[in-house]
Amino acid sequence: MWVYLIEIARRGVPALLDTTPQQGMLMASLVIAIVRVAAVTLLGVTVVLWTHGFGPSLGL
Repeated sequence: MWVYLIEIARRGVPALLDTTPQQGMLMASLVIAIVRVAAVTLLGVTVVLWTHGFGPSLGL
């Protein structure tokens, strides 16, 4: 899945922002890195909140 996302970003960012392919690859890599960091951060926040009792009630 990440391979397709990287390929779409690599081709789309230079066309969208009217930049060179080298700058587009750099920007696409930066966007993908930020999204991955945000996903891991959200996962960590979810774990912390669930351990403090803010999770769903599963009826167990």
